[in-house]
Amino acid sequence: MSEEVRLISVKSYFPFALSILIFTGCYLILESFLKLVGAETYVDFGETIWLSRGSGRFREDYQSDGEGTDLGLAILLMSIFVAVRGYHVCRSGKISGDFKPESLIVWNCWMLGLGSFVLLTAPLYQPLQGSLYTLYKIIIGIACARFFYLRNDKEIKEWRKWKSKQSPSIPLDDE
Repeated sequence: MSEEVRLISVKSYFPFALSILIFTGCYLILESFLKLVGAETYVDFGETIWLSRGSGRFREDYQSDGEGTDLGLAILLMSIFVAVRGYHVCRSGKISGDFKPESLIVWNCWMLGLGSFVLLTAPLYQPLQGSLYTLYKIIIGIACARFFYLRNDKEIKEWRKWKSKQSPSIPLDDE
């Protein structure tokens, strides 16, 4: 086997093995963090039970002894994203991983969204007690209301202009 062929095989297998290690490490760290907080990534039923999904002709019956939670799926996706990024960084030798800037923005948005989902929903797995939990729910409600207000800010400003007769344009949502 020539030196060039051996170098190509090492170059292709090492990033793959490294990405598997990155995935495993990232998943275990995130799962242990969630267990430390008290959130579950898998619900064990204790016995095998019949479950039904769907309805009508699309109904599916199956047996299961446990189900994964949304948090488990979120940290699984985060671990996959980090492992794929690690693979490309190792293959290219660059921190950007030879991704286009648009792809990096999309990757960052997905990671930010999944991370926000985990951070916002992990405390919801705690028992419903105390004023701190009530405060947490109020803060989430305020954050959601603020998000929707900012999203509809243009429509609100347009409606206010129309209402005060400053602009002849009609409101965007006339219902």
